[in-house]
Amino acid sequence: MVMRLLVLLIPVVISHAIAAQPRRLSERQLRAALCADNPDIRQVWESAFYYERQLRGTIRELLHHPKCRAGAQELLSLIGYPEDVRLAIRWAPPISKEPWANWWAYDVVTALLDPRTDREWKFLRLCALNKHLRGWGDAGAMQTLKLIASPEAMEILREAQRENTDRRILAVRAMEYIQSGPQPLAGQDLDALASRVARVVGVGKWTKQTPARFNQAGDKALVDLIYKTAEDRFTYTATFHKISGLWRLRGVRETLQEFVMDGLEAPKRHVPPLATPPELPTRRPLLPVAPDDVWRLPQVPVMPLLF
Repeated sequence: MVMRLLVLLIPVVISHAIAAQPRRLSERQLRAALCADNPDIRQVWESAFYYERQLRGTIRELLHHPKCRAGAQELLSLIGYPEDVRLAIRWAPPISKEPWANWWAYDVVTALLDPRTDREWKFLRLCALNKHLRGWGDAGAMQTLKLIASPEAMEILREAQRENTDRRILAVRAMEYIQSGPQPLAGQDLDALASRVARVVGVGKWTKQTPARFNQAGDKALVDLIYKTAEDRFTYTATFHKISGLWRLRGVRETLQEFVMDGLEAPKRHVPPLATPPELPTRRPLLPVAPDDVWRLPQVPVMPLLF
């Protein structure tokens, strides 16, 4: 009986796996997406993550091309290998005085959860303090320092509290979390770990998280965390790697912001009821003409034919 159930379930499992498998990108398609004038990296996210083992080398190579670098940094940060994030920092362009030119820094710094070199710690500090990154890199850096929860992270947060007055509240909350002595963000239960991460990030009221989306090997996963505020709904995407039997957080970043207003209804107008129509006099129906009365009907003259 058990074997019979297994035989019946195998096609169902396979069909679900095939349905969840994204379309595979060729290297040419990947290059075209990352090197476009206005690249829309989100359209290749799922495929690049699912086939990361086959495409990772190509993405790393594109860091050497200035036109493709920002897109490659974003994808490598999403996939989440610490050595790839380290490489993305090495090839990072100088910080621009134009805030919108530094959007790449947010993607990289939110994946920098395992800094090991002076260059990486310097990049974290630069993002947390630099005024040209406010709104993007500094918020991402303080979130990362909070998740790292180490003495080095605490030192940078203290400095950020003094220097980056616009983000003082973020710095204080991050330090309070570190002082609480949190447990490492790792565990065997991926859903439970994602819930812990959602509570730590805490950018609003956490409403739900989506089912995990795995790579082809099944050892990496993406989970969307949904938050709501008074007027917005935020989606944060977290990356997890399975290492020695434990799932570990490798990065979490904002990927969608939607404007919503709950409870907003159109004003109700008073529509007066229609007046009851007057009763019209009814006419007696005409009786059908009897055959004997046909000859009594008036005769219509017929015009003669003129030919």
